[in-house]
Amino acid sequence: MIYMDTLEIIRELEHDDALRAALRAVILGDELLSLPDQMRLLTAEVQKLTEAQERTERAQLRTDETVRGLVETVKGLTEAQERTDARVDKLVEAVDRLTEAQERTDARVDKLVEAVDRLTEAQERTDARVDKLDSRLGRLEGGHFESKWEKDGTSYLGSRGFRRGSVVDKNTLANLLDDAVDAGALDSDIRNDILLVDAVHSAIDKKSSTTVYIATEVSSRIHVEDVERAIRRSASLETATGVRSKACVAGASIDDIARSIAEKNNVIIVLPSEWDIPQVA
Repeated sequence: MIYMDTLEIIRELEHDDALRAALRAVILGDELLSLPDQMRLLTAEVQKLTEAQERTERAQLRTDETVRGLVETVKGLTEAQERTDARVDKLVEAVDRLTEAQERTDARVDKLVEAVDRLTEAQERTDARVDKLDSRLGRLEGGHFESKWEKDGTSYLGSRGFRRGSVVDKNTLANLLDDAVDAGALDSDIRNDILLVDAVHSAIDKKSSTTVYIATEVSSRIHVEDVERAIRRSASLETATGVRSKACVAGASIDDIARSIAEKNNVIIVLPSEWDIPQVA
């Protein structure tokens, strides 16, 4: 009978929801009855965790991709740096070679400078010796020309339009100048400068038939200084004596500037064709 009653209870439970719920509450208790709700909550939490995990995995994938990209970038930078280092190493080697070559060049230049310095010093010594020789030769030639002018100057001046020429010796010239100094017409310094003239001739100018003095500077090589001295001393001589004076230069050669100044100032120029000697280059 008990069995039959149980079957009846089961049939009742199948058709009576309220009875089934009441029996369930009695048999299972509150904790077991709450399990479905807890399972739903747990399922919801698990779903949230699953979604979060999926998001995390997707983020991780993106992170992995980013990391892989960074790795590739770093790898590329590393390779580029290695290539740069290799190029820098080559450049350093090239600079080292250039530095060594420059040092060798500097050493050669230093030797060349030393050689040039030695040559310059030797040339200076040679120039000094040549200058001394030239000076001695000039004095010798000048002395020769002065002697020749003193002997034959009257003849040379004759071909320049002067006649009855004669040498005014230094004593006579000094007396004339002293008279001018005494008369206050001449400064003593100018008197001394005039007496340094190489030669003075007195002659008659064929054009004017008047007596003139010719103050001559004699030099183997006529330079500007010779022309200027002749002009200055002839002008001073004219001032001192009141007699018209002409400037004259005589020598083996004359430079272009000296010739130009002489021609502008009507200075008489006597050169080798009249001296009857070889011309000096």
